Amino acid sequence: MIIEKRSFMRAALTAVVLALVLAGCGEDPVNGGNIQEYTVDGTDFGSTLASIRNTPGEYLVKVQGDVIDYPYIYFGTPGVKITLKGTGSNMITWKRVQDHQPLFVIENAELVLEDIQLLRSEWEGSDPLMVVLGGATVEIKSGVTITNRIEDQGVWIDGGTFIMSGGTISGNRAGVSMGTGSFIMKNGTITGNVAGAEINGDGASITMSGGSITGNTDSGVGIWSESINSSFTISGGSINDNAIQGVYIAGTDNSFTMSGGSINGNTNQGVFIAGTDNSFSLRGGSINESNYGVYINGTDSSFSLQGGSINDNNYQGVRITDTTTGIIFTMTNGNISNNLINGVHMSGTNNLFTISGGNILTNGSYGVLVRNSKNSTFNKTGGTIYGQNDATNTNTNGAVRIDIDSSLLLLQRINTTGTNDNRMAKTNTAGNGITERSGNWD
Repeated sequence: MIIEKRSFMRAALTAVVLALVLAGCGEDPVNGGNIQEYTVDGTDFGSTLASIRNTPGEYLVKVQGDVIDYPYIYFGTPGVKITLKGTGSNMITWKRVQDHQPLFVIENAELVLEDIQLLRSEWEGSDPLMVVLGGATVEIKSGVTITNRIEDQGVWIDGGTFIMSGGTISGNRAGVSMGTGSFIMKNGTITGNVAGAEINGDGASITMSGGSITGNTDSGVGIWSESINSSFTISGGSINDNAIQGVYIAGTDNSFTMSGGSINGNTNQGVFIAGTDNSFSLRGGSINESNYGVYINGTDSSFSLQGGSINDNNYQGVRITDTTTGIIFTMTNGNISNNLINGVHMSGTNNLFTISGGNILTNGSYGVLVRNSKNSTFNKTGGTIYGQNDATNTNTNGAVRIDIDSSLLLLQRINTTGTNDNRMAKTNTAGNGITERSGNWD
């Protein structure tokens, strides 16, 4: 079942946090040096951060004990870089005491977290655990966990850069949620949230080169309907075993590029393209073992298959639905194979599918099925769509089937070494179809 995506309310955090001042925190400047080091526990955690947060410099703060029910702290001075490093087992718990006061708000400064747990200790109200605003860079490394609650975000990005080099983000409504800015995922795990990572705004970007987004109850990565000119790029890592989609792209003028990694075992669709004027380019990697590999249900959008594989899905490898209009699907390389029903199933209005390279093979029914399609075009200028009798490469029912006004066209090349290779096919006796033949269409 295809679910309708809800629009998440974007928290009005930016205007509020600009005016936040940490009450009772004096300034005790620390002079000179390279990396200045402090060791703290729960008794002096707040006072130490208050003494350095407004003084440019690089600081290493070693947290030796648990910090319980801390309210919030704002880092907003350019030139400040603070690394909070725990022992791996200790935690900082956040007690929300006022609206729009997350545990950490970072703007125009740098914060690095390592070997420390960030948890929420009470359940009233709604705010992210961490907010990353313009000019800020925040990085989490190994040993970090971020757990807010299932109704709220773990990390909210609105203009800054959030880098995930390790750690785990779990138990949130969204692990990482964005209005603007950038999220760079190099390693680590985002799991057990509703959505793994999401974009709800304009011009935001997610770049994934490693790590795992898995076991979330909605989509692994979502660009939702409010989004314009945002992007997601994956070159490595995995988006596997999420309950609905691996990747969901809606909104307008958004893009998704995949050159490596895997999107496997997501329940409904590996990749779902909705919205208007969105684009998906598959250049490498695998999209396997979902109900549909790539499911297109949008308007005036494009899918370019230049490499990689779409294999072993329960229904179709690529499905262009009845409600689509103006979809352009081009295949220049790659494989669509071993899908339980069809390799490609195209419907809709004013759509175009052109194959000039790659292979469509060993699917359970047809290599390509065109049905319930109006004013649409299927071009084949290269590549191979295997027929029904081509040994281990067989598409079980044939290479191509086209249903037009309840008439049936079956396009297949005769498998013979004679002069009649039948590239243009042959009309049947009734004149309303093509005689079925064995072999492949190459």
